Amino acid sequence: MYWPDNEAWPTCITPWYSGNGATGWQPHSAPNPLVPILQLFAADAPTICFPVGSDLLQLLWCPVIHRDLPRQRDAYAPSVKVIWRNSTDIRALSSPPPNPIDFEDESIPAPCSLHPEQIVEYRQELHDALWDKIRDLDELGWNGTNLSYQYDLSVAPGTKVGGWPRWHALDPYPMPCADCGRELELLVSFDTSERDEG
Repeated sequence: MYWPDNEAWPTCITPWYSGNGATGWQPHSAPNPLVPILQLFAADAPTICFPVGSDLLQLLWCPVIHRDLPRQRDAYAPSVKVIWRNSTDIRALSSPPPNPIDFEDESIPAPCSLHPEQIVEYRQELHDALWDKIRDLDELGWNGTNLSYQYDLSVAPGTKVGGWPRWHALDPYPMPCADCGRELELLVSFDTSERDEG
């Protein structure tokens, strides 16, 4: 991951769930170094609206489960840090980041390269009349294909940037921006496995 020489590596001090103690929630014994998760250049993600002056998205997280995060009560998720940068401000790759002290194995990604593929997908939040038509097509098997709108034809599975969120990211309540009140748009989502174990 590209990282400025003069910038300290980010850490987390938010209490996390270890399963130990009376409640299972405890503070980190020391600031926990974040784990690099995604580095994406604007040229590789033309559907994402990068802030003016930036062409690099970096996403890091604290690889344990946190309950209450800033502006995210009852999150039960890793603590995420999103950084937008201008790549010309960074001269070289960083030295290896520090290893986290507290972590869960499934929250440490295996290093890999991205091979972006642009696809078309359709939202799952539809008005009732359209859902009635979709249910009819689901029952007919979409012209003999045995596909389902919800699982096969609408929102793409897997790790992705942009697009539409799956129902569990929206249910059961709207999630407006805490600053402006507009409906949030999906920036990135991570899946824990490939579809159909492929």
